[in-house]
Amino acid sequence: MELGVAIAGKPKIGPLTSFRFFAAIGVVMCHFLTGTDSGFAQDSRLHLVATYGSLGVSFFFILSGYILTYNYAITPEKSQSIDVKSFWWKRFARIYPLYLFALLIDIPINTAHSVGIHGGYGAAIRLIPTFIANALLLQAWCSPFFGGWNPPGWTLSAEAFFYFGFPWLSRKAAWIHSGSWKTATTRCAALLLIGAGALGIVDWEAARLSAKTGQFSELTYFLLRNPPLNTALFGMGILLCLVEKRIRGQGKPDRKSTRLNS
Repeated sequence: MELGVAIAGKPKIGPLTSFRFFAAIGVVMCHFLTGTDSGFAQDSRLHLVATYGSLGVSFFFILSGYILTYNYAITPEKSQSIDVKSFWWKRFARIYPLYLFALLIDIPINTAHSVGIHGGYGAAIRLIPTFIANALLLQAWCSPFFGGWNPPGWTLSAEAFFYFGFPWLSRKAAWIHSGSWKTATTRCAALLLIGAGALGIVDWEAARLSAKTGQFSELTYFLLRNPPLNTALFGMGILLCLVEKRIRGQGKPDRKSTRLNS
């Protein structure tokens, strides 16, 4: 994410850094205060508050779409001129080296844990395929790919999918630049409400399944972590950035937008 970074003379978006800080704190609280070994009862207020910290991940997905749009596709001309290969390479160079380093650090811990449970051969047939899947950023697609490697890494697996589709998504959203700003805002608001409602239903179903089975099932994993489903959050960020630009532009349609959308 390009928070606080000015590209092509753009001003920095400083206030978003504060929001990112609180979202990160919420995610950390969720990881460390909601587990069975956290020492906090599930009916305690702190446990309840920490549970909502998982919303920080959703916030980061939305923020990712917003920031990328702000930096690379704020106008129809810019979205059309994205150098796709260069964009993908920059995303890869930005996130993958540190991600791979964290994955490699996890090898001794995950190996020792798996050998203690499954033995040497059992650990090998589990860890080798799942390590390859994690190295290829595929673990968010289905739970068998996870294998216990670097649990927070699934978010980067989802982000990789977002980055792959961003050039296309940003161009498809160019309709916001044309026509009446009120019409564009209304359509955008409707899409955001539909997306939020759909994701709310998915989260409710995932919570219901977890409560029913008492465990994080494969279907729950799919509902919460599948990249195409989470693309709705990323798309919300794209829409929010573009509609904010229209409103701040006093409702004036961008020049050449009609031609670019035809």
